[in-house]
Amino acid sequence: METEKQIRKYAMNFLAEMMGLISRYRGVEGENTLEHFEKRVEVERERYRLKFEALRFSEPGHVDAIDATARTVETIAAMETSRARSQGFVEFDPLIGEMYRNRVTMEKLLNQLEDGGNN
Repeated sequence: METEKQIRKYAMNFLAEMMGLISRYRGVEGENTLEHFEKRVEVERERYRLKFEALRFSEPGHVDAIDATARTVETIAAMETSRARSQGFVEFDPLIGEMYRNRVTMEKLLNQLEDGGNN
């Protein structure tokens, strides 16, 4: 169980990475700001993908937890880039910020993200 808890922490770590990236790019004006933000998100997404790949090899008994956490990371990344693209600028999402501050469980986080925040 302790290993699964540690695996699930990767999603909160990724969320913290996103908060840092959003903080860095919010309020920045320029025609390439969104493109640079998306590239940085992709770098982080790939870094985590490699972590999950290594975990699947080293922790074969926890593949379900690894896959669930990987899906959460993908959902967070997709949601942040999509929202920034649709708004035309990078800004914090109040739902994501609230969930991070309150440290909700990963299952609840995933449900809220997939539900568009309607929970």
